[in-house]
Amino acid sequence: MDRLKEIIATVETDYNISRDGASAFTIKTLADNKTNSVYLGSNFALRIKRMKLVYRLTISNKLVDDYDSLHCVKYKENAIDRTIDIDYPHDMLDELYTYADIALRYTAANYMPSILFGCCSKYIECSKAKKCLHDDLLYSKGCWYRLNIEKGKILFDE
Repeated sequence: MDRLKEIIATVETDYNISRDGASAFTIKTLADNKTNSVYLGSNFALRIKRMKLVYRLTISNKLVDDYDSLHCVKYKENAIDRTIDIDYPHDMLDELYTYADIALRYTAANYMPSILFGCCSKYIECSKAKKCLHDDLLYSKGCWYRLNIEKGKILFDE
């Protein structure tokens, strides 16, 4: 669990998504104390469950479709997610945390909040730079103007 928290902290730093020292990701532990699910807002990132002989990592199908390196991994699939079973020996846990890192980065990069807004106070600066300049990635992902800029539509050009 500590290693997962370290990876989360690194991803939050790399994607500039921690807020005032508080984690943007939420870790939910089930009552069995063997299952941890990680979310970014309401977006599912991953689930790790310690079973009798393996760790079971559950990740989104979208993530597997976008990462060629995950296509060679043996997994079980349903309509929403895929599970990867990784044996217990500690050398294999590196593999588990590598996949967890990929899943967390994918979730951060593809995050879309459920509530969107028109624009923030930086819309003129963003127009001049032709990109979103807001410091908080999670907040800025909810900006409709950012979506327009990313499509090449600059609405407030001087």
